[in-house]
Amino acid sequence: MNAIDAAIDNKKYKRKRDIHEFYAVQQKLHSSANIYLFDGDKEEKQYYEKSILEFSKFLAAMHLKYPLSSNFTSRSNRWKEVKAKVEKDDKERERLYWIESFNLDKNLTYIKARNAAKRAKKQLDEKAKKAQEQLAKEAREKAEEAERSRLGLNDTADLDLAIKLEQRATLEMKKAEKSYLYFKCWVLPDDSKWYKIGITNNPSRREAEQNILPVPANTLHIIALPSTNHARLTETAFHDVLNHSKIKNAGNRELFTLKPSQVQAVIAAMKQLDSLSSSLESQLAFDNF
Repeated sequence: MNAIDAAIDNKKYKRKRDIHEFYAVQQKLHSSANIYLFDGDKEEKQYYEKSILEFSKFLAAMHLKYPLSSNFTSRSNRWKEVKAKVEKDDKERERLYWIESFNLDKNLTYIKARNAAKRAKKQLDEKAKKAQEQLAKEAREKAEEAERSRLGLNDTADLDLAIKLEQRATLEMKKAEKSYLYFKCWVLPDDSKWYKIGITNNPSRREAEQNILPVPANTLHIIALPSTNHARLTETAFHDVLNHSKIKNAGNRELFTLKPSQVQAVIAAMKQLDSLSSSLESQLAFDNF
């Protein structure tokens, strides 16, 4: 006997064993239930009454009668009949489902109903796909119309080119070097305070440079401005307004002596400029575009 024959025989044996065990378990369940109906307590009787009811439903569904035959060949043949009946019932349910779902001719056979259902489903899928594509097209057209309106373009203008130009210009504007206006304070050994308003394009580097003084600097506030020119003009404006508070003969025109109320006023003004700077930066990007 070769390996293939052995495998086939083993499969046949396993099928027969499964059939035998299947019926044996059902019969054992039924027998056990009958015993407990007489010997068990009330709760057990209810449980096994339910078990017998379930077993009876199983027999009815499988078109079987109890007691089952003790002859293996008889049980095996009966199993084949039941299996064929179940498969036939399943196919009939499928056939009726296809007929109802796709509104097919009720007289179609299983094979014809299955093929007709496949064709109908394919048509429905294609229809749904076309509907989705149409919705997507309408959405694109609506978005394009909104973009044209935003950019002030007519129907003949090259929208894609306008968007690319805008995006590239915006990107390059963001890369442009910003400048910063800072407000710092030094507390001297005699507890007097020096304040400085200056500009830099690198706050970290500027911080390191100014911390070489005998006393450390304390940054009170700092804001970013769109360009060095904006920062320089803003610095000049602050210096002009605070000119009367400049420290004389300090060797640095950016040093001031300020009262606490004046310090608060400078910080408040810088905060307002910070929000104004964001709006100005957006406007500059638009104007340059």
